[in-house]
Amino acid sequence: MAEFGSWTPDLPEFGHTGLVTAKNVYPGQLGYEPLRELVAVTGALPELWRGGSAFDDLVGGNVLVAGTNAGLYSYASGAWTLEHATVTTQKWFFVQFGNNIIGVNGGAPVKFVMSTSTGGTLGGSPPTSSMAAIVRDQIFLAGNPAKLNAVRWCDVNNSEVWTIGTGQADEQLIPDGGDVTGLAGGEYAVVFQKSGINVFEYVGTPLIYTRRKVSDSIGCVTHGSIAQAGKMVFFYSNRGFYLFNDGELIPIGEGKVDRTFANSYSTLTIEANITAAIDPNLKVVTWAMPDRLLHYNWAADKWSETSLSGITAITSGRTGYITLGDLAALYPGGNDTVPFGTDDPLFQGGDPTLFVVKTDTLNAFGGTNYLPANIRTAKMEPFTGLDAHVRGVRIIGDVGDGVTVHVDCAARLNDNMTRVSTSDLRANGDLPVLARGRFIQHEIATTEDMSWRYIIGLDVEGTPGGRL
Repeated sequence: MAEFGSWTPDLPEFGHTGLVTAKNVYPGQLGYEPLRELVAVTGALPELWRGGSAFDDLVGGNVLVAGTNAGLYSYASGAWTLEHATVTTQKWFFVQFGNNIIGVNGGAPVKFVMSTSTGGTLGGSPPTSSMAAIVRDQIFLAGNPAKLNAVRWCDVNNSEVWTIGTGQADEQLIPDGGDVTGLAGGEYAVVFQKSGINVFEYVGTPLIYTRRKVSDSIGCVTHGSIAQAGKMVFFYSNRGFYLFNDGELIPIGEGKVDRTFANSYSTLTIEANITAAIDPNLKVVTWAMPDRLLHYNWAADKWSETSLSGITAITSGRTGYITLGDLAALYPGGNDTVPFGTDDPLFQGGDPTLFVVKTDTLNAFGGTNYLPANIRTAKMEPFTGLDAHVRGVRIIGDVGDGVTVHVDCAARLNDNMTRVSTSDLRANGDLPVLARGRFIQHEIATTEDMSWRYIIGLDVEGTPGGRL
């Protein structure tokens, strides 16, 4: 059996066990798993989504907020409500600090008070900011145009005390490495620059935090590329995709996707568009670009991608409690137009969910049908120097009717390949096919109405022939 490795578009199409294509699938611990079609879980925002997420309140519920160019919105009972008007053209980022959801957008930070469902300007005169993180019991802010190389934090357990020297509120300038480009929080602060990474550790008064530089060559391109799971911080750097794990820098895209991604977009396009989120149900981090998602399973060290028209961003949070009234607003055509059953996980309010943004709505992979998947292996030479006679293939996985296998053959690596296809899935799981060539390449394609849970690899039945 040839078990499928990671999606590695950076490598040549020959000489490795990786995949040339792994589209519309999730990388699993073994093989790849399907993605269901996207379905809307919110109504449309009045303006384009610029950032947002869902947060747990203090009484067991959850709150969904979003930022647009016109202001801060909250979502409830199937409708978006403008909670605070503020004009901006930048992305929004949100963090939760107790009962408050703090939002930054390149202007004055704002807040949404969950207990009263009200929005407003964050008190205490915090600095203009475009980045935020929660570190221990304090908020870190960065991105002030007047001090782009500075980080600022509030007093302990008080998000509205920002005067330097009051309590433990303070600020620190980073003298080398340039502008701050990203923040991550937790037990300590991780402060990114374009070509550097700093760790800020709490030491108490009078210093409050001390800075330790852990990299002076690798940094973060933009705050929007950061996704955090515990102490693991995933980000896109000037050298590709990286994981910062409790002081250790790990290149996760090198020799796999880094070059392909960098060649697909300019740095300005990446800075303007990239967003990242952790799938709360799987050990997968996903990065979004327009019409495209890149998935990385850190437990399996494997990549895949999803291609869907209309994707603009990604975030994570929790589903709301969908009522019959919400359904009527989302699907005015009636029950027959609802693309999922009443037992679907999307109805289980409060469940952690990965949200995919399509312009002005939040969507989840919860549709009845699956996305058509495509898995393509690298070219292989089964019998060195000889042609191979392929008589059949067997997919190692729980696929059924609706799957097609293409077998491409050529005498030389640079020749146009001859394709033979089969969708004749026999009762014993074999797909018969007659193909011949020295170099063989296989492609698996599924249909949207085909139900499956995993594809691990491929068994090929063949014998050596003469020299070509």
